[in-house]
Amino acid sequence: MDIQVIEIEKIILEWSPWYSFQSIIDLDLRLPVHSGVYEVSCSEQNCRLTIGKGNNLDRRIRKSLILGQYSHSTRKRLLLFYPPPIFNGLLVRWALTTRPLCVEEELKKIHFDTHGSLPTHTVR
Repeated sequence: MDIQVIEIEKIILEWSPWYSFQSIIDLDLRLPVHSGVYEVSCSEQNCRLTIGKGNNLDRRIRKSLILGQYSHSTRKRLLLFYPPPIFNGLLVRWALTTRPLCVEEELKKIHFDTHGSLPTHTVR
């Protein structure tokens, strides 16, 4: 039997401030075009709605999730509960990382361990 041990290094996230979906549109705020992770929260309940990742955060968050220029499955689910104007009351923040898949997985695990479930609009 072959045994292999993989140790993944510590990853430190520097989170952006929380921004409302509307402020990203109003300010024409460009997000980083680098890989990273993001969280969406409801300002009224201060709860995480989804945790995601992207190779280009501007395209994933601003263009896909908020503006709907590209397909984004979470956008469809959020629209059911938070209809326009632009998902009123939703906030988003992001952090850059070269390991978005690993970080997303760990953030979801931490959320599950803390709350007993994944964020409400996270499918897997």
